[in-house]
Amino acid sequence: MIHDAMSFRKGKDTVELGTWWWPIQGVQEACGIPCNDMLDFLEKNNVSEIYLAIGGMTLDGEQPKEGQELVTESEVRSFVRDCSSRDIRVAGLIGISGEGTKKWLDPENGRTQFNEYAEKVFKYNQKSNDNEKLYAIHLDVEPHTIKDFLEKRSHYIQQMADFAFYATQLCKEHGLQAEYDLFAGFEHDDVAYDNKGTVRNIVDIVTSLCNSIGVMAYRNSAVHQMAFGPSKYMPYAIKNDCRLIVGAETMPTQEGVPTKITYSSVGPQEFLKEQEKLRKILDSSDCKNFSGAIHHAHSWYSFMNA
Repeated sequence: MIHDAMSFRKGKDTVELGTWWWPIQGVQEACGIPCNDMLDFLEKNNVSEIYLAIGGMTLDGEQPKEGQELVTESEVRSFVRDCSSRDIRVAGLIGISGEGTKKWLDPENGRTQFNEYAEKVFKYNQKSNDNEKLYAIHLDVEPHTIKDFLEKRSHYIQQMADFAFYATQLCKEHGLQAEYDLFAGFEHDDVAYDNKGTVRNIVDIVTSLCNSIGVMAYRNSAVHQMAFGPSKYMPYAIKNDCRLIVGAETMPTQEGVPTKITYSSVGPQEFLKEQEKLRKILDSSDCKNFSGAIHHAHSWYSFMNA
């Protein structure tokens, strides 16, 4: 059954609606969904930006890593051109979770993999026409998923602040916006030293560095989405003129994971109603620089077409 389109964003609305797109093989086909069908679906729902997982792209002349399914630079360029023709802009999504996050955050490890992925974006853009360029690096680096995060919370939050400064400076040097997806569970006493040595809340630091933050507000109603992160983070976003992206989850429920985190537990029609409510809540808030986003493109498509 094909359900109605979302009404969160209509027509040429200046408020953006985004979605995370992974795996990158989706620029060909992924999860049994041809790329063109996916883009038609996103266009129907007035999506205006895609966060494309860029790590799997192989640049021209580069050898793919062992076991890596090849997605070429040319294929990505064609995909971005197609998106541009539909008034959808594309960011390069770069991220890590779990124990691997330690290497990304610790400068003593050289931030090697982050630098490798970021360099792909920079080299890709250097050879691209305007309608093929990526507009931003969209970071999804998750210290809260490290096993000993609770025991070493302040340590990892400081490393996150340092990493955010490092990554955003690189983006500025290459003319790209910087966006950062944030764990919704940061509290007022989660503080770190900023690059000037001032102690500040981690959300204050990140919103002062980035053009946008994505809040992983994974709850299955508009009110609970706002309560789970965005309401706490909004004052920092307003203060620092940083766009607040409120994310919704549509992935299937999993054993051992609370059903309240995903809209797949309440069904498509309830999801559509709640996203309309979310837009009204955001419109009536003090924040005038906000947008919505759905995690992630392929689960959303399957959810709405089940």
